Amino acid sequence: MGPIIYVVFIIALSSIVWYLIGVVIDGNLTYHPSSWASEMFVIMKFPWIPALYTGVFSTGLCLWIEMTSMRDVSATETAIVYGLEPVWGAGFAWFFLGERWGVSGWFGAALVLGHQEVYLYLFLIIMVVILHF
Repeated sequence: MGPIIYVVFIIALSSIVWYLIGVVIDGNLTYHPSSWASEMFVIMKFPWIPALYTGVFSTGLCLWIEMTSMRDVSATETAIVYGLEPVWGAGFAWFFLGERWGVSGWFGAALVLGHQEVYLYLFLIIMVVILHF
C-alpha cells in the first residue's frame, strides 16, 4: 500500500502546484459557473468515434503488442523502450504528421522527460524527513 499512497500524494501535490501556477498566470482564484455550462456542452458533443479509436487502437492494441513482445527481450531493453516512448511518439508525429513544437511543446517535453527525476528527488526528501524523525 505504501507505493500507491506515495504516487497519489505526488499526483495531488502536482495538481495543487499546477493549479497555483494557473492562478498566478490568470490572477483569478474564483470559479465561474458559466464555465461549467460550457464544459458540459463540450462533453455532450464529444466525438465518440475518435475517442474509441484512441482507446482501442492507439492504447489497447499498442499495449497488447508491447506486452507480448516483452517476452522476447530482456528487462534492460524493455526499460529503454518504455523510457523512450515519449521520444518515439514525438518522432513519429514529426515524421508522419509534420508536427512542429512551439515553446509550450518543448516545455511539455521537458516535463515528460524530467518528471521521473522530480519524483525521485521528492521521494528522497520525503524519506529523509521520515527517517530523520
